Amino acid sequence: MSSFFSLADLPQHFSNVILALSYFFTRLLWLRIAATIGIAINVGYEVITRTDLRVGLPWDSAFLLINLYGLYFLYRDYQRFKLPAADAAMLRQAFAGLKDMEIAQILRNSKWQSVPASAVLITQNAAVENLYLIFEGSAQVVVDDAPVGFIEPGSFAGEIAYLTCSPATATVITNQPSRLLAIAHHIMVHESQKDDDVRGIIFQILGRDLTLKMGKANSAKASAAVNDQG
Repeated sequence: MSSFFSLADLPQHFSNVILALSYFFTRLLWLRIAATIGIAINVGYEVITRTDLRVGLPWDSAFLLINLYGLYFLYRDYQRFKLPAADAAMLRQAFAGLKDMEIAQILRNSKWQSVPASAVLITQNAAVENLYLIFEGSAQVVVDDAPVGFIEPGSFAGEIAYLTCSPATATVITNQPSRLLAIAHHIMVHESQKDDDVRGIIFQILGRDLTLKMGKANSAKASAAVNDQG
């Protein structure tokens, strides 16, 4: 037992403990990092303490290179799917429930648009090609030439057409210069078909957004009715 706990062998024990702990990590990034550290310590230990390195060192070096290679690709994917810092907070709020990588995938296949006031985004009874997320500015919702509500930053336009696969039920017009994220319907369908959980979350997001807007519209109607009676 005393030889097992030799101070000279502590680096190797420490290396094995880190390697053992790496198997408990559920995120591949942390597993790779822990495994890389553990193997690197073990390589150093072998170089210092062993005279015959023909078997252990080549294999440990190979495992070390494999993990470094994996870390490189994880870092590259992280950079590729990183959300823009200026828009990250609103994106996470609007797409609450989706992971950053899933949001970034939608973002990569969408288009940013800056439009002037009075720009028609959606026309009632016409096919809707894009789902819009308003980042800056606002838009008015019009049904049969009558204003029925507003769409504020962080809310979607065109979600009814997406959820029901039908023509637009209202016209949406910007009432001030606005910055929008235009998401093609086929992109949302493609992303949602990859994973049943993602599809469910997208439907929840759009349904929640629609419910909030309908609640605001009903409150506005009730306030208007009270004012008319007064």
